[in-house]
Amino acid sequence: MRYDNGRKPLLTQIAISLPFAVLRVHLLSECNPVGIEANAAYYGFGLMIYALFNVLFVTEFFRTAWKAGKAFLIALIPASLMALAMEVIVHFPGFGWLDSVAPADLVRQLPILAAGIAVYAAGAWVAYAVAARRFEKVDL
Repeated sequence: MRYDNGRKPLLTQIAISLPFAVLRVHLLSECNPVGIEANAAYYGFGLMIYALFNVLFVTEFFRTAWKAGKAFLIALIPASLMALAMEVIVHFPGFGWLDSVAPADLVRQLPILAAGIAVYAAGAWVAYAVAARRFEKVDL
């Protein structure tokens, strides 16, 4: 069984969004008043959210290979809560550097990006391993 855990769509989304994130910084000088800026921390947190969703959705779906909607909701709720936390945390004192696009703050954001890449890779491996094992037991 070949399973790529959605890496191609993820990489496509990142490749499409990165130029716009860079353009936004150079064309619009105002800060984003709503949530986190599109910076290294944003992409790191985003990868963690993708990993959480993939692990929960794929492993739950291949438990029976039925009720994709149930598996989707089981994955969507924690992923949405994590996204909400990511967007809200930048408004707390001491976490303003997460919302910055300044080069000095980029150094502090890069570990979050690295952690996001590691969590996504580990999540893809876990989702694949569990889903492949469960797929063998599912009677389609």
